[in-house]
Amino acid sequence: MHYMRDYYRYDTVSIRNQRLGLSVLVYFSLIDFAVVLLNLQSDSNQSLFLFPWLAQFLRPGILMMLTQKVRSYTRRYIFVIIGTLPMVIFIVAYVGYFAFSGVYLF
Repeated sequence: MHYMRDYYRYDTVSIRNQRLGLSVLVYFSLIDFAVVLLNLQSDSNQSLFLFPWLAQFLRPGILMMLTQKVRSYTRRYIFVIIGTLPMVIFIVAYVGYFAFSGVYLF
């Protein structure tokens, strides 16, 4: 009975692709954590800022792929971000210009 209910709800190819993408992101994250842990056990002090950067940047993507509600609204969020990008660039340029001119004029 659940098979008939879910038969028309989801596309199996897109679910397969989502699971593949999620597994790739999780594997990259685990590899990054493993590299950090192996480098922490070494005695070299060259890694002062050793941190799993890749895993931390992938974490929102993994959460987005795991959460159904967020995944369904992702396209809308991306369009809103793209639509507001000129305003953000203008504000950053405005603040940057007056900060730069304020340093050299005053």
